[in-house]
Amino acid sequence: MLKVIRSAARDAVLPPDWHHLQIVMFPKPVRPPEDYSRYRPVFLLNLEVKIMAKALANQVVCIIPDLINLDQAGFIPGRATHHNIHRLYNGMGLADRLGGPAVGLLADIGKVCDSVS
Repeated sequence: MLKVIRSAARDAVLPPDWHHLQIVMFPKPVRPPEDYSRYRPVFLLNLEVKIMAKALANQVVCIIPDLINLDQAGFIPGRATHHNIHRLYNGMGLADRLGGPAVGLLADIGKVCDSVS
C-alpha cells in the first residue's frame, strides 16, 4: 500500500481505482420509510485514498486558518461557533452605541449535505 501511495505522489498520477467511490444510503431512525429525506448518503472510498487525503490534510492544517475567512468557524482548528456569537453581540452593541441601523444574518446550511435528490 505504501508503495502505491509513494508512486502516486512521485508520478502525480493516481491509480484508476482511486477515481471511484460507492454511495451507500443509511436510513435515519426518526422518519417514515417513504420519506426520502430520511436517508443519509455515506461515501465509501478506497483505503489508500483515505490515507493520502489524511496525509495531505495534515500537511496543510497549520496554514488553513490563514486561508479561510474568520467568519468560517466550523472545522477550523482554534475556532468555534461561540466566537461568531461574541462577534455578533459586539457588533450589536456597537450599532446600539452609535445609534445607527444594523442587520444581523445567520445562515445555517447544516442541511445542505443531509438530503438526497
